[in-house]
This record gives sequence, structure tokens and C-alpha cells, in this order.
Amino acid sequence: MIKYALKTVMKPFILLTLMFSLANTAWALSLDEAKSQGLVGELSNGYLGLVKNGNAAVKNLVDDINRKRRAAYAAKAKSRCRIKDN
Repeated sequence: MIKYALKTVMKPFILLTLMFSLANTAWALSLDEAKSQGLVGELSNGYLGLVKNGNAAVKNLVDDINRKRRAAYAAKAKSRCRIKDN
């Protein structure tokens, strides 16, 4: 009885979870796609900017990339300061 319940409940649940996770990655927008669609652009300060407001997924993408760029710029500046100090 338990095996039957696991097969009838768990198998569809696992399949649905897998399908939704794959669909979510398919819907994710890459930076290149966002640029080609004219949703984002490069700013003169090295960060990304929104061209069209209103899309939360694009804003999250821009925020995430800008956060990573800020960390990379800070690390590069810090390493340059160490070189000058020596």
C-alpha cells in the first residue's frame, strides 16, 4: 500500500518539480538577450542601466550584475592600492 502511494503521489510530484525548474531556467533572461532586446545598456561608469522600466526580471538581472561588477571593481582598486603602497 505504501509503495503504491509513493508511486502515485511522489512520482508526479517529482516530475512536476523537475518540469517547473527547467521551465524557470528557460524563461530566465540573459544579459545578451536583454541587450539585444533594448532593455538594458552599458553606462559610461561601467555599470548597466535599465532602458525600459517596469520589468522586475530585468531589474533583478541588472542589480545582480551591477553588484558583481561593484565587487570586482572594489577588489581591483584594493589590489592597486596595495601595489602603490609597496
